[in-house]
Amino acid sequence: TPSKSELEKALKVFPNPNNGQFGFRFETGINDRVLVTVYDAIGKQVFKQEYGQVQQFNFGKTLDLRNRHAGRYTVQFRIGSIVITKKVNVMR
Repeated sequence: TPSKSELEKALKVFPNPNNGQFGFRFETGINDRVLVTVYDAIGKQVFKQEYGQVQQFNFGKTLDLRNRHAGRYTVQFRIGSIVITKKVNVMR
């Protein structure tokens, strides 16, 4: 797995802002477990998904928070022992 700084540069979250449905993609190779957790503005966990052992270049998925309120969310990506956070704005 690449370093934290390489992963931060390779991680794309799009579109942002969005309507609650958005994607992420690592534009690099990954060979580790990937866990994605989303927290709302008060820190409550609203989504959690583990993708297991990923051995892929350009790994990405779509997340759907359209059943949640508009606002700012924190998306935490854990790749092995590396943690990266991104902010996502959900608009209505």
